[in-house]
Amino acid sequence: MKAITAIIALFLVVACLGEKKAVAAANPHAGGHAMAMPTASAAASAEIGSPAPLFTLDGVVNQEMKKISLHDYKGKWVVLFFYPGDFTFVCPTEIKGFNKALAEFKKVNAEVLAVSVDSVFSHLAWITSGALDRLDYPLLSDFSKQTARAYGVLNEENSTARRGLFIIDPN
Repeated sequence: MKAITAIIALFLVVACLGEKKAVAAANPHAGGHAMAMPTASAAASAEIGSPAPLFTLDGVVNQEMKKISLHDYKGKWVVLFFYPGDFTFVCPTEIKGFNKALAEFKKVNAEVLAVSVDSVFSHLAWITSGALDRLDYPLLSDFSKQTARAYGVLNEENSTARRGLFIIDPN
């Protein structure tokens, strides 16, 4: 229970760095399921207590491109957050905030994954530009928009992901 509380508390601190409209909705007793923490504007498909939608996406990890799957993190908590786009004003604050708190997440067996609908090439360019400083967790590309849609954060009008955060338990 302490670990779950710590993860939720860390999310709230980090989320407030990037966007002050975060709405927390968490059920610490949801086993094997996603706990949704979308922003006020996101209509979530993934719901508290429901199985987390599976995905395999191209990503950038340590400035290298590789495939990342939710299956890769079985046995760990996953803090999965969606952001609107690379090279934007607020997103670097949010991404750097999670990076700064990464050691605290790891202490409670949690991994952080960031997703936008930008291409993996855009992610790599943004990282190598230095705008994100050193990034120690993956930026994932949902270029097909299937994952953002499955998690209920796709803004269909402008084809971007809304800000949304999901805490997925180790099962």
